[in-house]
Amino acid sequence: VYKIYGKILRHRNEWDKAARFFQESIELYEECENPLGVAEAYHEFGLMCADKGERENALSHLRRASQLFEQLNAQKALEQVNQDLEKLDLPFALSID
Repeated sequence: VYKIYGKILRHRNEWDKAARFFQESIELYEECENPLGVAEAYHEFGLMCADKGERENALSHLRRASQLFEQLNAQKALEQVNQDLEKLDLPFALSID
């Protein structure tokens, strides 16, 4: 639920609230030993950082998501997060959807 709240708040540009929900989501997924949930939360957190203009934070979160998706052999999710990473190499004025 926290991850979904984070996504909603991300789309409303309520960055601080969204970040708190994403962080809480990551912590809960880690406690429950749910690596897929952790990876998805890092992916969303990274997209939020990109939307906010925090390129380095976006790269960090997206790279972590990529590593986790690769470990899980979640190919479709891995392809998506890697595409999002590639977009960050373009001029940062472009947004990630």
